[in-house]
Amino acid sequence: MIKNYLFDLDGTLINKKIYRDSYPFLVEAFCKKAEITEVEMRTKLIASGIKPLPHGDFDSGDIAKYFGYYDLYYSVLEKYLSTHDVLMDDVEEVLSTLKEKGMTIGVVSNSMRKTINMHLEGAGILKYIDFIYSSEDAGCSKPNDEFWNYFIQDSQVSPAESLFIGDNSIDDVEFPSRFDFGTLLVNNDLIKVLDYLEI
Repeated sequence: MIKNYLFDLDGTLINKKIYRDSYPFLVEAFCKKAEITEVEMRTKLIASGIKPLPHGDFDSGDIAKYFGYYDLYYSVLEKYLSTHDVLMDDVEEVLSTLKEKGMTIGVVSNSMRKTINMHLEGAGILKYIDFIYSSEDAGCSKPNDEFWNYFIQDSQVSPAESLFIGDNSIDDVEFPSRFDFGTLLVNNDLIKVLDYLEI
């Protein structure tokens, strides 16, 4: 029986559009503070081994980490979150139903812990979450066998009693299933998680 519902953050609970929309403002702020152009910033990031995402932008958290501009990153992101709806469809209904049924709810993400908390608190859904596990906790990121080994060890969650829900077929399905987690791939159809309450 499934007792633990483990959610990825970006693209599962939180719409990734927030990052695309806020990216130009973050890059502008980073470049202004560093007194460099965007081209110079990209060159520095690539030279340091940071790779752009498939759509060409860099992960804004990676940029903040590289330059040490966490305060600036969170300041811009917080302003953006306060004026934009970031939840994917049906998130609150799914989480509140799982909580009413006594299920354990976790967020397991590559995002930085402070970013996860900021999103969950800003969207008003932190009250449903029993625990958070980030790549900072594991010291590595998904997809990586080491990440899942650390997660199981640190969280004491039983994979056989858990369902991992995410939007990425490799990070959120292939890798956790190697460790006997049940998995569910979602694409803005989170409501189907409730079907698993019957299992």
